[in-house]
Amino acid sequence: MHTCDLINSSHVERCGSIRMQVLDENSEVFYNFINTLHSEYTKESYRFCLEKFLNHYRIDLLSFLKLPQQDISNLIIKYLVEKKVSRQYKNLITATLKHACEINDVVLNWKKIKKFANSEKTGNETNGRDRGYTHEEIQTILDFSDQRVKTAFLILASTGIRVGALRSLKVGDLEKIDDLYKIRVYAGDKEQYITFCTPECAKEIDTYLDFRARHNEKITDDSFLLIKKFNINFKSVKLKGKQFNGRGINSVLEESIRNCGLR
Repeated sequence: MHTCDLINSSHVERCGSIRMQVLDENSEVFYNFINTLHSEYTKESYRFCLEKFLNHYRIDLLSFLKLPQQDISNLIIKYLVEKKVSRQYKNLITATLKHACEINDVVLNWKKIKKFANSEKTGNETNGRDRGYTHEEIQTILDFSDQRVKTAFLILASTGIRVGALRSLKVGDLEKIDDLYKIRVYAGDKEQYITFCTPECAKEIDTYLDFRARHNEKITDDSFLLIKKFNINFKSVKLKGKQFNGRGINSVLEESIRNCGLR
């Protein structure tokens, strides 16, 4: 039987072409999966990868884990082989699915499965690995970005923090030292650490916060450093200062990169 046929036809008919609810947050299997991850960034990344995998096959997590072990293995291998992404991303997918299975007592031959996580050419590699953007490419991105996105990119470029950490950064996590900022990442988490931004980045942060303050947002230590875009004509303070949802900030940054013609 072909791997895709493992999902019965009646199940597919119910799903149609719409995005289905594949993660039941009240289920025991999801509880086991999410609550044994420690950092918020890992939870966000693993949840994203798992949801994409399950939606690809239009199957919910519990139904997937109830499949015969060989069928589960075949589905994972097929997904890894067909996915046209970098090896680093395939490793993240593999780690996500391995955690979902093992924490719910599903035993697979992961040594075999990992052999199918082959690298794909993305057109942006150095020695077979995805590379960072050059100074010229970063400048191109900044030239095409608004104040908020420019601030986000400069924080990433000057501190080396993960994109996922941007969402939870608050103004109180920053301490001004001369012409730069000392930044506390993952504040209150056991993975908390300190990093520093460049004077150029600090200047953009100040400009962005000043812009928000001038449009009647009350900036406090509990204010999120980067927020959803708001209509400057809105007078209601409640509509301003909203935190990004899930991977919302990733989508904003990816759109800016596409708009300037880069990958």
